[in-house]
Amino acid sequence: MSLDSLVFFFYLIISQEILILKNTLEFIILPRNIKIILPVKKTNPELKQWLELRKKIVALADQTNDFFSPVMALVISMSTISICSHTFTAANYATSLTIVSVLFMYIFWVGTQIFCYCMVGQILRNCSDALNKEIYRLPWMENFSTHCYAMIPILHMISVDSQQSFAVKISTLLTFNYEFFISIISFVLTYFFVLYQFSDSE
Repeated sequence: MSLDSLVFFFYLIISQEILILKNTLEFIILPRNIKIILPVKKTNPELKQWLELRKKIVALADQTNDFFSPVMALVISMSTISICSHTFTAANYATSLTIVSVLFMYIFWVGTQIFCYCMVGQILRNCSDALNKEIYRLPWMENFSTHCYAMIPILHMISVDSQQSFAVKISTLLTFNYEFFISIISFVLTYFFVLYQFSDSE
């Protein structure tokens, strides 16, 4: 339980910091109170601070993933194995409503922990998507200044890197989100019905 609290705490902090990046981006790229856009050669100190903040958030997300993701993957793997073993028992005792009910209550409890991990990953992904949408929906394309055109590759790189950095994952092998949770549920249900068919045929 303490591990779950730490996971939720760190990833929710990261998600809120991503939302801060999203909410401040427009005022940095297109200041509403400044009518003259700075030339490309001049430095925008607010943009520099924004990029430095984003760099720190990316570093925090990487360190959090490196520390928590292997542990989360181990917990999810053990929970999935436990669910499959209890599913096997439920399929063998399908005629006993009491046994099946108790087993499925346990499976639901274990599955809730897996869902919570995937929910945290989905929240982080949603925040990353919100940042990307804010980048693409900015009215900077309406301003035909050299400054705005110079920002296009920078914003594109930020958008692409956000999709890679702001996610609960283990390298490129596994990403925790709702799609991953649905795939686990689909696997468990398929496993149960196959076992049930074999036990029923016997």
